[in-house]
Parts: sequence; C-alpha cells; structure tokens
Amino acid sequence: MGYTHNLVTYNGILKVLDKQNSIKEFWDVVKELKSTGHDIDSDTYIKLSRTFQRRMMLTDAVELYELMMDGPYKPSVLHCGSLLRAISLADTPNLDLAFRVFNKYEATGQTFIKSVYDGIHRSF
Repeated sequence: MGYTHNLVTYNGILKVLDKQNSIKEFWDVVKELKSTGHDIDSDTYIKLSRTFQRRMMLTDAVELYELMMDGPYKPSVLHCGSLLRAISLADTPNLDLAFRVFNKYEATGQTFIKSVYDGIHRSF
C-alpha cells in the first residue's frame, strides 16, 4: 500500500515547487492534483500568484490564473488587476498574456467596472 496525497499535502507540495528551477515538477503536481479531483485552494493560489508575479514568471502566473478561473475557487477582480499590473510592469509587456487574463475573466460571465478598466488603461 502506498501513501495517497490529499488536498493539504498537494497544496503544501505546490508551495515548495514554485521556484523557476522546479517549475516543470510544479505543473506535473498540478496535473496530478487535478486528475485526483482536487483543486488548488484560494490561500495557496494567492501565495503562488504573488510569488510568480514577484519573480516575473508571468506566463506561469497567467496559466495558474486560468486554471483557477476554471475551478470552484475563482480569484477576485483584485487578483485579476494585480496580475494585469504585473504584466504591464514587465520590461516588454506581453499583450497576449494580458488578453488571456481579460478573456478568461469575461468568459466566466463577469464584467470589469469602469475604475478597473481605467486602472488597466493607465498601466499599459
């Protein structure tokens, strides 16, 4: 008999594997977590997202955001805005990443309020 991971252990493992040199293993654990019917919890998402943004691992931050928007624990509009701000602060902002964030947010049936649009516009 082997050990079976649960939601707590999966989220703990993800918090350790969020480094650039172990990003492949990070995404492998995410796939395993999803295949067992678990989802990343909100607290883990916030920590991972902030870490990815701080390290300018923006593609990973956007992929994580998209994954969370497809799950039961959707990030708030504030998390969407902070991710878009991080993208805009890159040396060369990647508009494809920004559009992916916009599209995923709106695909869930939500809309941005004017103040959010204004903030995004000023950022880019």
